Amino acid sequence: MLTTRTGNHYPGKAWGTQRNAWAQEVWVQAILQVQRLKSDGWDLKALPLRCPVKLSGVIRYPDTRTADLDGVIGSLGHVLERAGVIANDKLIVAVAFENGMPVPKGCVTMTLETEWMKTV
Repeated sequence: MLTTRTGNHYPGKAWGTQRNAWAQEVWVQAILQVQRLKSDGWDLKALPLRCPVKLSGVIRYPDTRTADLDGVIGSLGHVLERAGVIANDKLIVAVAFENGMPVPKGCVTMTLETEWMKTV
């Protein structure tokens, strides 16, 4: 995150590259999850989701330092949108994340829940 002379924050060029890499990984994981659910007999609507979504999960950093949690959650919303999992990150209506124990490369475990999923 870079800062202007007036104190405003904005993402640097490296953020776009990292976001795209994360979006690719999220998309691959989403495809695998959708295929698994279809093989279990679920009749799924096409992505991206266009309904309110609740996010929950665990964020595991690569070391004992922690980042700004609301910044990380905001980034996850952008990544989910860029990956085509949700139509717009403003559809995220509830968030519940916790910091987990560090793992070597860091990871995020996330669950998306919609009203549509509850009724199936």
